Amino acid sequence: MGKILLIFEKGGTFELVLNEKAPKTCKAFLEHLPYEADVLQARFSGTECFFRMPLGVEPENIVDPKTGYVAFNSDNEQAICIYYDSNIRPADPPYNFFATIKGDYCKLKEVGLRIWREGSEKVKISMES
Repeated sequence: MGKILLIFEKGGTFELVLNEKAPKTCKAFLEHLPYEADVLQARFSGTECFFRMPLGVEPENIVDPKTGYVAFNSDNEQAICIYYDSNIRPADPPYNFFATIKGDYCKLKEVGLRIWREGSEKVKISMES
């Protein structure tokens, strides 16, 4: 399998590393690639940004979020959440932890704060061979 990349339209490219402890979520996520969405700022469980992606999977691998975690909200929101700073608290309901951002968390925080200040932007998720 190639690299999975998150590419933000105003700058910032990050590699995702899938977590084998969430096989159903990972499988559904990969089946949706390539994918493009509007990423928005949220404060549901701390400093995060999110985009809608209807994966339709049940809860699995529920853990408290940390900086660099990527999780799926399996309730009606059906959203991918990206945690970019240390101001994070447990989600209610908890989300499926299925991937980690590989790389520069300072750059990830810059992207998250930019979305917080400037509003939504496009994100492309693709598999690089």
